[in-house]
Parts: sequence; C-alpha cells; structure tokens
Amino acid sequence: LRKSGVRNLVAGINTTFGGRPDIPISDYIFNWQGVDGSKVLTWVSVKSYAEGLFYWGFTHNYPDMADATQQFIDAYENGGYPYDAVIALIGFDNDGPGAMIGNGLNNVAQWNAEHTWPQIVVATPSQFFDHMRQQYGEDAFTTYSGDWSGLWENNDMRYPVTIAQNRWTKNALPQAETLSAVRAGLNGTAAYPQSLFRRTYRDLIIQDEHSGPGGGFELTAAEIETNDVWFFDRSTRAYDTTQALLRRGLTGLAQNIQTPQPALVVYNGLSWPRTDRVTLPYAQWQELAAPGGSRAPLIDLETGQPVTLQGSADGQSLLFLAQNVPAFGYRLYGFAPDTEATAPPPTSIRAGNEIENNAYRITVDEATGNILSIYDKVNGRELVDDSAEMGFNQLLRADQGNAVVWGDWEPVPTGAVTVTVSGGPVQSELTIVHAAFPISETVITLLNDVPRVEIRNTIDHDRTDYADQETLAWYYYAAMPFALGESGFTGRFQGPNGWPSPQVDWIAGTSHNSRVIRDGSYLRAADGFGVTVA
Repeated sequence: LRKSGVRNLVAGINTTFGGRPDIPISDYIFNWQGVDGSKVLTWVSVKSYAEGLFYWGFTHNYPDMADATQQFIDAYENGGYPYDAVIALIGFDNDGPGAMIGNGLNNVAQWNAEHTWPQIVVATPSQFFDHMRQQYGEDAFTTYSGDWSGLWENNDMRYPVTIAQNRWTKNALPQAETLSAVRAGLNGTAAYPQSLFRRTYRDLIIQDEHSGPGGGFELTAAEIETNDVWFFDRSTRAYDTTQALLRRGLTGLAQNIQTPQPALVVYNGLSWPRTDRVTLPYAQWQELAAPGGSRAPLIDLETGQPVTLQGSADGQSLLFLAQNVPAFGYRLYGFAPDTEATAPPPTSIRAGNEIENNAYRITVDEATGNILSIYDKVNGRELVDDSAEMGFNQLLRADQGNAVVWGDWEPVPTGAVTVTVSGGPVQSELTIVHAAFPISETVITLLNDVPRVEIRNTIDHDRTDYADQETLAWYYYAAMPFALGESGFTGRFQGPNGWPSPQVDWIAGTSHNSRVIRDGSYLRAADGFGVTVA
C-alpha cells in the first residue's frame, strides 16, 4: 500500500462471525508494517464499518445516542486509550453520506452544544489521520505486523470462472506489459497501449473489492443476475484484452527474430530459466515442416540437438519438452534445411491405474477415482495421508454459511468411474472419467524429467447442485491431505505481497479458516520435507 502512495488505512472489519484482532484499545490506531518494512497508519474499527449506525447510534433518538456515546467514551478511557480523537465509522453496504443527514446531524449538534469535550466532528478519515499526525507525530503509535484478512476470502470463490480468469490475467498482464515495452522499443512506430493496460488493471481492482465477483446477501434474483453479469463482463474484458496484448507482444517479438527457415519461438516470461512442456497443434507443425528431402526430427536451432516428440492422446497436437529456456528469453525450434518432418502417432490409451516417472509413482482407486498413493521415489516418501478422514482429491461440498464461517462439509458421492492410462517419451497420464459426478474428468500428468505432479479436475456445471437464495452458493473442494504429520507442521501461502506463514505471520485473534491463494502454497513437515502446491 505504501509503495502505491497510500498512507492511511481504515479497517472497518466485520467481527459478527469472529475474527476480532487481539489489539488493546490503547492501540486501535497503530502503524501496520508490511513484509517490506513499510508502514501505513491504520485504524481498526472492531465494531465493524457500521458501528456509527448500530453501536454509537448516531441516527437514533438523541437520548439513546447520547447514552451509547458516553459508554464508548468510558470504554476508551478505562481501556487506556491515550489520544484525544477516535473514529466512529458510519456507513453500510453501498451507502453514501446521506445516512447522517437529518437526525444524525441534529444529534451531533445537540451533543456538541451540551458538551465542551469531547466534541463530535463529522469528518473524513483522512482528516482524522492528519490530526493525529499533527498532534502526536508519525512515530507515536505502536507497530503491528501480520495478515488479518482471511475470513471473507471464500466469498470470492462463489464465482470460479471469474476468479480463474482474474488469476490468469493478473499473471499474464505484467508479461504483456514487458513485451509491449520491448515491441515499442524495437519498433518506434509501435505505440505502447497504455490506455488498455490502465483499463485492465482498473477492471481487476474493481473485482478485488468487497462485492467484486458478485453479490448474494438478501438481494433479489434479478439484482444478483445484474451484479453477476456486470462483474463477469469486466472479468472477461480484462481477460480478452490481456490475451490480445500478450499475443500482439509475442508476435512482435517473433517478427524481430531473423531465421533462414520457419521456426517455432518458445518464450519464457519468468525471471528464471524454465524447462517445461510445449503443446504444438498439428496445423503449426505443418507450417514448420519443409517439403522434400530426407526425414529429420525437430531440433533446437541453437544447439542442433534433436527434440523428442510425443503425439497427444486426442491426436490433435504434438508434445515436447523445451529445455532450459532462459529467463525473459526464448529458444528456437525447427528443422534443418531440405528435410521433411515426421510426426509421431497419437499416444495409445489402455486400462490401468498407475503411472510413474523418475520422480513419482501415482496409484488411483479404480472404484472412487481418489488418489491412493503419490510416492516420491527420490526421497523415498509417501505423500498421501491414508489415515485422513477424506481421500486425496476427493470432492467435498459445503453451503455458504459453512464454507465461509462454520467449516462443516460433506463428501460428494462419486458414482461409476473409468480409469485409463496413456504414456510416451514426454509424459504419462492417468485419466479418470466419472459418469455422474460434478468432476466429469480428472487428468493426472507426469512429465518425464520434470519433478512435478499435475492434477487437473474438470467440473461440469450442469452436474453441480442448484443453490437457492437461502443456500446462496455451494462450494466444492478437492481435498488433498498430505502425509506431513500433525506436530511441527508449517507452511506458507502466496499472498499479494509475499509468502506469509499461518499462525506466525498474522495478527492474533483474526480469522483464517480459509485462504484464497494467489498461485501457490508451500507445506512443510517438522523434519523439513516440503511440498509446493500451485
């Protein structure tokens, strides 16, 4: 926040369902320190953003308001609050300043006429913070650090398509910015699309706001639909715009690379070298292949080394591993001049419930589709906790209240399951097909020579349960109980600005029954062995 120019923060947190931070009254105004050491002057309103309406009673009849106000004053003084001003937030969902007009302003005027101190000042939060700095100085307030925002994160996940689009856009947009800057630098006539980037970032910020992915509480069906469509449109616009910007940037990069023959450019936008799978549609393969001559493999045009290919199981594309693509760089692949390319046949599919590579061996339960074992061959360690009350990759379900607040869930019956295996020199796959189940298909992939397990669950919306206005939403979870032990277990999850550790890097008393990670989490056993989930 501070790096973006934000100096003040008012946190009108909703503590109705718990999560009140263990901060004494004397420190209700404090310096909140981030992982980078920067500080933001913060006020925490433990009675929520609506405390001025419901607790101080500013808009109630005057005797009730005066009595409530005096009780608050007594509480602050008895609690050791050392400063001469406090904030009493007055606001409500999508409410404006009109809430204070009329009875509220009359009550304030009467109180001020009857009391020389303390006076009630109708002001903005920035005026309060300016007063506190002027009166006490920048460093007069206690410093706290840690996250405290986990209770409501599950609210965003009611709209998985929107959230998935936003997550992809947030990762791809900086890459598109970089490529656009390179394109503008290499080609003076290529204008940098600043207005599109600005609009896309604004679309993303709007969706991260309190009601971003969509409404739900006590709205009519028409209001919910209108809200959902509006935010989905913004999400889709940001997603489509970023795709177009990224494609244009990659095209511009490729056009500035000179090769004597057609070549495939494999770009790595990360800040570290990367080895990973490339999926090449057959149509692009035909564009690369030169007619005539002897048959030859695809090669790395820098090293001249041949590349191992594998046909996809659906017969629509070719797969290969791009080795050690440099950070913020690329590798070129193609065929030697006067050669003809030979494409491998599609990968065969057979019955089976186990796959392995040099790093892992995976076994699936053919009756349920749950994963029975993920065995780490390098470390000689089983990763699946078979003593857990739920299976690995088992589907669980909870309604809105339980998902966000109470934490009760139920397993979803699996029904009939079909498990098949396919494999080749690039990767092996386990495919689990459910006849009647919200997860229509699960594909588990092991890349040869890449120490990673890929689990891809495809959820069929038509197979999920309908949520009426009382239920609000059904939340579905794929459980992943890792065998990392119960004592000494630690971990980190990726937030907006770092990797905080649960129980350690958050303010005591706050609620964190669920977290929506940005990209990944790191889970570590007491002996130091860890698993990254991304």
